[in-house]
Amino acid sequence: MDYLEQLGCDKKCAQSLGQHKSSFDMESCTRYLLEGLRGNSRIGDTCDFMRFHRYGITGWNAGKGKGCDYEDSSKCKDCSDYPKAVADGAEQILANHVYAFDGNRVCEKVVHVR
Repeated sequence: MDYLEQLGCDKKCAQSLGQHKSSFDMESCTRYLLEGLRGNSRIGDTCDFMRFHRYGITGWNAGKGKGCDYEDSSKCKDCSDYPKAVADGAEQILANHVYAFDGNRVCEKVVHVR
């Protein structure tokens, strides 16, 4: 819920987005997602959104505003890998539009982070 909190969406707001597939508020969920992807949120630009999503608040704080190529061996190891993997997945979907709609998985190779 950290991401939503950064955007001003408290616990009640988050719960209103839906807890189960049958109760999702897709319009609102999509709006929050697109704000982040487009760099139109308090999180920062698209790279900051990706970093927050993958590396949490610590990685986000370390690299905020430093671009998708940012690396920090102590707070955000391999930070640049995730945006590259997401871009690769997006390119696969753009090349094969059916992937977005038929239930296929688009694999992204990203090193596990602990």
